[in-house]
Amino acid sequence: MTRRSSGSRRARWRASTAFAALIGLTCGPIAVAEIQVTPRLQVRQTWTDTGNLDRIDGNNGEVISTISPGVQIAGQTNRVQAFIDYTLNGLIFFRDSSNSDIRHQLNGRVNTEVINDHFFVDVRASVRQQFNDFTGQVTNVQQNFTENRQTIQTYAVSPSYREQFGSFATADLTYTYSVTEQEREGDVGAPIGFNSDGRGQDVNFRLNSGRAFNRLNWTFSSRYQTNLRTFQDLRFETWRTLFDVRYDLGRSTSLLGSVGYEEFDDDTLLDPIEGVTWDVGLRLSPGPRTEIEGRVGERFDGTVFSGRLSYAFSASDRLVANYSEDLTVPNRNRLNLFDQVLDADGDGIPDLIPDDNEILGPDVFLTDAVFRQKRASLAFVRQLRKTTLSAQVFWFDREFPAENDFSADSYGGTINGQYRIDGAQSVSAQLI
Repeated sequence: MTRRSSGSRRARWRASTAFAALIGLTCGPIAVAEIQVTPRLQVRQTWTDTGNLDRIDGNNGEVISTISPGVQIAGQTNRVQAFIDYTLNGLIFFRDSSNSDIRHQLNGRVNTEVINDHFFVDVRASVRQQFNDFTGQVTNVQQNFTENRQTIQTYAVSPSYREQFGSFATADLTYTYSVTEQEREGDVGAPIGFNSDGRGQDVNFRLNSGRAFNRLNWTFSSRYQTNLRTFQDLRFETWRTLFDVRYDLGRSTSLLGSVGYEEFDDDTLLDPIEGVTWDVGLRLSPGPRTEIEGRVGERFDGTVFSGRLSYAFSASDRLVANYSEDLTVPNRNRLNLFDQVLDADGDGIPDLIPDDNEILGPDVFLTDAVFRQKRASLAFVRQLRKTTLSAQVFWFDREFPAENDFSADSYGGTINGQYRIDGAQSVSAQLI
């Protein structure tokens, strides 16, 4: 038995429509060019002790087979470049067949150079899955079943202009208009709050250093974004200006630094969140096998850290460790309506937030504060001619302000193996 919700049927139809539209955009402009079509087939077997992330009992082991046919289409002329990558993921759950599903993934782009070296137009489409609420049950893979997952479809058009100021710098100005549609997994209805459909606009300006600068490389950027969510016409705005520099002391050592200002505003925030942001860091390459980078800085009056270590044991074996720590506004992280909001009289209207005397409306889910987000991972990868083996452990944590007494913590690991039969077919296995 396969789960078939009306939302997933709509997502499949829209994915097919977007795929067909991108093929038309690709084949039209480059009809006289060579088009490369690469089909593929991947079969993956997954053994996991958390087949259904929504279950809280211990009897939750599952064997999941994933059959993924796909196709990649690429074409190019003097002024047009097109790329489409589409995958259909058929998931078969052996213990609980009602969780079996079909999911689409699409990544497509058509780039047109309208005026030589100056004016460009990008058209993009994507279909992907992600978790709806990161304070709920999450993992770093998408095979498991959970109703805390949504399919996100994004379509965007981006005209851009580029100007070269000799060897001094290059300026790029890009405007993007995007449409986002979302569907929740399972029979839970439409998303609520901040995870609703939206229409977005993005204005991005970048000025990059040119060939006149040898050891010193710099970038000045300023970006304004606004998004109107269809749920009660909620609006979100952000503006960030940043000056980033890298100074090479030698072949193996570089100094890093940045300083800027950012502001976030949302209809559910009492006041905008704003402040100066900065960081300093060091990048080292003590040998041909080792790369080390570390940064420390401040954002929203809080200290943040990040670091990366990469070591190559050989041409085929590499160990990579990452750690990042950031302070982020919670504009995309609502409180769970059913767990955190009281409805004592059962009229469907939230009454009180626990430990709070303020009566809230159904569209106010945010705290007027920031939270600390931490990520860490350690991965080993072996890449041979036809075989790829990898093992990874990860940890993810979000700490909300002390007065909320709430944090979200998750950790886990994966082991992956893939054998490429030829350029189009491969077989892989995964243990979560």
